[in-house]
Amino acid sequence: MKFAISIGVFVWTMAWLVYELPQKSKVKKIELIIILVLSIEQVIIIGQAARGEMSHFNISSILNAVLFQIMGIAILINTIMVFWAFLLFRKVDTLPKGYKIGIQIGMVVFIIASLEGYLMASNLRHTVGAEDGQEGLYFLNWAKTYGDLRIFHFLGLHALQAIPLFAWYFSRENTKPVMVFGIFYFFLSLGTLWNAMAGRGLIVFP
Repeated sequence: MKFAISIGVFVWTMAWLVYELPQKSKVKKIELIIILVLSIEQVIIIGQAARGEMSHFNISSILNAVLFQIMGIAILINTIMVFWAFLLFRKVDTLPKGYKIGIQIGMVVFIIASLEGYLMASNLRHTVGAEDGQEGLYFLNWAKTYGDLRIFHFLGLHALQAIPLFAWYFSRENTKPVMVFGIFYFFLSLGTLWNAMAGRGLIVFP
C-alpha cells in the first residue's frame, strides 16, 4: 500500500511538473517510460505479495532474484527520466525564477535519494545494526532503536513535492529563499542518512 501511494503521488507530481515543459514530444516519451517502468514495479510488488514472497531484498530463488533485479532496473530508468526532465527545465524561461529553481533542486534531491536505494539493495536490508522487521513507527515502520535507511529515501524522494511547493507559495520570483530552503531540506534529509549509517534509531518520545 505504501508503494502504491508513493507511486501515485510521484506520477501526479511528474505530470504537474513536466506540463510546464515546451518540448512536448520529449515530454511524451518521459511520461510513457515512467508509466511503463512504474507499472512493472507495482505489478511485481503486488505479484510477490500474492505469492507470499517479499518483493524487496529477496534472492531466495532464481525467480525472486530476477524479479528484484527487474525492479532495480525499472527504478534506475525512472530516475534517468527525472534527470532528463531536469535537463529540459534548464531551457525553460517562462516560469517564475524561484519556482523554476525549486523544481530543479527538488529533482536533484529526488535523484540522489532514488540512487540511495541501491545502498539498501546492496546490503539486502534497510536496517542498520539489526535485521529488518524491528519495532518501528506506526504505518511508516521506520526502526525506532536502530538505523533505518528508508528515512532519507523517503524525505529525499518527497523533495520533489516539498521544494517546488515552498517556491510556489512563498518565493515564486525570488531564488535565494528557495535555494536556502532547498539546501536546508537536503542537509536535514542527509542528517537522517548519517544517523542511520551510524546505527542510531529515531528519537521517539513516549
